[in-house]
Amino acid sequence: MGVRLSLAIRWAAPALLLLYCGLRTAAPEFIIANEFILYNLIPLAALAATITAPTFNNLRTLVLISLAIASWWVGSLLSSYNAYLNQSSDVKQFIDLGYLLFYPLLLLALQQIHRARGRLARSEFLDALFLLIIIFLALAFIFLERGDYGLLSSISGNFTLTLSLFFDSALFIWIFRILIVDGVGARNILFAAGLSLFLAADIAYIWRTSINSYAVGDISDGGWIAGITLISAALWCEDVAVKCDRTLHPFTLVTSLLISVALLTLLALGGEQISSWLALPAFLALLLASFRIIMVLRKSHQLNNESSLAHIDELTGLANRRKIIAELSNFSPNEGAFLLLDLDGFKPINDQYGHSVGDQLLQEIAERFTRALPPTAVVARLGGDEFGVIVKGSYEESLEGAYALRASLSYPFTISGQKISVGVSIGYVHNDGRGDLLKRADIAMYQAKNSDERLVQS
Repeated sequence: MGVRLSLAIRWAAPALLLLYCGLRTAAPEFIIANEFILYNLIPLAALAATITAPTFNNLRTLVLISLAIASWWVGSLLSSYNAYLNQSSDVKQFIDLGYLLFYPLLLLALQQIHRARGRLARSEFLDALFLLIIIFLALAFIFLERGDYGLLSSISGNFTLTLSLFFDSALFIWIFRILIVDGVGARNILFAAGLSLFLAADIAYIWRTSINSYAVGDISDGGWIAGITLISAALWCEDVAVKCDRTLHPFTLVTSLLISVALLTLLALGGEQISSWLALPAFLALLLASFRIIMVLRKSHQLNNESSLAHIDELTGLANRRKIIAELSNFSPNEGAFLLLDLDGFKPINDQYGHSVGDQLLQEIAERFTRALPPTAVVARLGGDEFGVIVKGSYEESLEGAYALRASLSYPFTISGQKISVGVSIGYVHNDGRGDLLKRADIAMYQAKNSDERLVQS
């Protein structure tokens, strides 16, 4: 395809759209030329631009968008013909079919685009489905009016308008997904703008139809062709990668849950303003919100468990090195002491009786250490036969805790019928504000190994 022809196809729809807007303003009396011929040439030009888009290499998506525009163009052509040239009720179902097919085809195309970028997580899918129902309910509730010509009384008996409102809710979600989740490139901006204009025209159409004031050629009709023009123009722009994945904010979940409960409560109380057909989507939204909140709570519980396990020694159930270091970093303003303990004679026992006996011995030592100290103390296994302890309180109280730990190993253990004795060397460091508690306790502990008392203060 030549460059000139390519440029002509690309800019034909925008040029025709500008011409249409100009003629509508300057010569509104040329209804046939403007509202029938020119109005329907614009989506046809957008269809040609979509089919020939050079930067879009996803064939399935291109076909779906092309079919969506073609379907809407057929509906528009029949609607214009029926309004201006040959009024007949026989083509009404074909007009509705042409318009309605646009939505699922376009939504499938958008889903194909995002599938190529990354598979939708289950939580994202549930969030999208939940929001779809809530926005659908919100739109119906916002447009609610009393009287025989209220929106709900209109759309509850009009299948086409009901489906349009539902599909508009889906378009609303995609607009925010494109704007918030995707990168800010020219393609995404044009896509979002096109969907927004189309959505605005749809809402205006539904509103005006509900109050019996809509007629073909209404000024809001320009939003449809402008939206389709921008959607086709977006396919000529380079794509950008997805920035990140986002899930629904808990506040939105709770708020939407309350909306669902409120609607169901009004229905139960027999509210005259709420049509009974809102009961099913409100109930579905309630179920989805409840299920999604359960998922959020389970995920939170799982993360809490994982966080807890990351700070626990698997063998003894005590805190581990990571936990005690974190506690030491927050210990500076508190009065107390840090103790580093190393078992005496544990390695020969482990070699003689085996690792299973050694593990059982460590577990029982951990139990004795825990019982010997007050509940405010933090006891940790740092690895092997080395333990760390934070004792809070005065100097006398913390030193008393060190002696209690030493005394807890003064009598033997009975494991697998064997009497096993083990000692402990303790490096004691009072929290005097000089810092380096772990390093100072390590030096004191090695000095304690050569001390008769087996306890050295630093």
